[in-house]
Amino acid sequence: MMLRCVKLYRHWIVVLLIFSMLAAPGFAEEPGLDEDLLDQQRPALLPHFHLGGQLNESPVEDLFAFSSVYYTSLQKLLSRMKAAREDPRVPAVIVTMGDMQPGFAQIEELHQEMIRYNRAGKRVYIHAEDLMTSSYALCTAATDLSLAPTSTLYLTGLHSEAPYLRGLLDKLGVEPQMLHVGPYKSAAEMFTLTGPSEAAQENMDRLLDGMYVSLVRMIADARGLSEDQVRGLIDEGMFTAEQALKAQLIDTVMTQDEFLEMIRENHGNNTVIDNYYGETFQTSEIDFSNPLKLLGLFTGASHAAAQAQPEDAIGLVIVEGMILRGYSEVSPFGGSSGAYSGTLVKALRDAAEDPSIKAVVLRVDSPGGSALASDVILNATKLVKDAGKPLVVSMGNVAASGGYYVSCWADTIFADENTITGSIGVVGGKLALGSAWDKIGVTWHSNDRGAMAGLLSSAEPWNEAQLNKMQQMLDETYQEFTGRVVKGRGERLQKPIEDVAGGRVYTGLQAREAGLVDEIGGLRGALEYTAEKIGMRKLNVRVIPEPKDFFTLLAESFSGEMEQPSDLHFPQQEDVRWGGMDWRPDWLRAALPVLHELEPRRAHALEQALMRIELLAHEHVILMPSEDWCIY
Repeated sequence: MMLRCVKLYRHWIVVLLIFSMLAAPGFAEEPGLDEDLLDQQRPALLPHFHLGGQLNESPVEDLFAFSSVYYTSLQKLLSRMKAAREDPRVPAVIVTMGDMQPGFAQIEELHQEMIRYNRAGKRVYIHAEDLMTSSYALCTAATDLSLAPTSTLYLTGLHSEAPYLRGLLDKLGVEPQMLHVGPYKSAAEMFTLTGPSEAAQENMDRLLDGMYVSLVRMIADARGLSEDQVRGLIDEGMFTAEQALKAQLIDTVMTQDEFLEMIRENHGNNTVIDNYYGETFQTSEIDFSNPLKLLGLFTGASHAAAQAQPEDAIGLVIVEGMILRGYSEVSPFGGSSGAYSGTLVKALRDAAEDPSIKAVVLRVDSPGGSALASDVILNATKLVKDAGKPLVVSMGNVAASGGYYVSCWADTIFADENTITGSIGVVGGKLALGSAWDKIGVTWHSNDRGAMAGLLSSAEPWNEAQLNKMQQMLDETYQEFTGRVVKGRGERLQKPIEDVAGGRVYTGLQAREAGLVDEIGGLRGALEYTAEKIGMRKLNVRVIPEPKDFFTLLAESFSGEMEQPSDLHFPQQEDVRWGGMDWRPDWLRAALPVLHELEPRRAHALEQALMRIELLAHEHVILMPSEDWCIY
């Protein structure tokens, strides 16, 4: 025992001697070292903040990642942004817009924090897809604001709705007896009246007028426009990305990869994106004081295998289900269903950058979905081709509308004889529920600021001006769709595009005759064709992203190492995190298992129909076939 203590004592003596030598003047710094030169050689550090999930005032710690919603604390977000602003290593930050919907006060605080970057001489790069009025107001603080191609800017103004339940209570035989103090205290009017009192309307007008003035001023000041110009633009309501650029509402129209390349050109090739900036968790080692993290021991073998040099392979990227914007949920307890654009973009980018992936087969079994998400995925397929790797599409049961859209730039398209494909067309609209509410005695009172403010409201049908605006948007999306098909298929089309588009649906065999696909064959045939094309003697296929077992996902979720596709990185910089949620409402997730047991085919058709309603509520322009087929 005494011998062990002496050895430990000597060990610490050596450590202290080393530290004292390093602290001595002669070891503090190398003589003649040029600090300015070091600063020039040091890579630029660019923190990335993805505004997705739910923004809370109070911190929410989801230790076990059981929730399908990603939570962010406003205080923590502002603190991380402030730290980045004051960090001398940071010349700029990158912000990507997800599904976060901050309140107006939160928007103002985030907007002001970004403005402080401008005053500090630092840039704020923001990239987004569709933007609503409030999210656009937040983004105007950017020094460089970019929209993805085919995106829409819904600069519609302010629209408020309030329900009044007196009619419903009368039908139920309920007599409301409510008291209040103060002539403007109108909280009980929803039970006692069928619309607002004069005082309540005055209150709402005052509130909306103030918010509208502030909103207009925020946009005008940030974009260098007059307030009258902003009001006129709001009255126009909707802008494609190119129209928004022409109106000086944004700075560039770029895909996310083009956006990142621009940033790297501005800051140098050794620029580093930090998706974890200001986070407190550690990801580099196992904490043996935490029994939960010891689950990582179960996955040691697979981790070691991942570190080994991978064999050359064909990358298999799967597009399955409804095409949706955002990122799929990654969880040890099950993921979200659907083909999410953000997740697929990352998979295609990984395949393009991985030197061991020699070609990519995109397996598509999808009836389509979001027009914007489809275009984002299609643009990501170009990454594979730009990397000099063959891109082959294998169509499954259905690859129609958006499912065909994401396929049309492939070098070769395989389909089975009975694959359902084509349906090159666009659908858009909304469900106006005003009369439905009337039937149950609930009335809604609306207030608008901006001629197009009610464009996305479900309370009333579109007026003529709104209807024309939406039709214009659909026409432009259709032209984009057909233009991309012509670009991808070229001389392989057997007829002019209008003779094969227009929503026409084909079997795989009919599609080959029309020049929409190249070969008849299944997934195996597409893989063998690809292997022969690249000279691969023994077929080796790797699914991207690689499926992970339960213990791996569980260990990653506990340690904070769970990948998130919403994170950004330049080529060869590995740094990925998750951000997303299941599209399905709780009641549908609960009901579907029962329906699938009773009537599986009809349950699937019902699920597809309900998904269309969900999509229309958020997208308004979708790429879907005319019907959901239930063929048996």
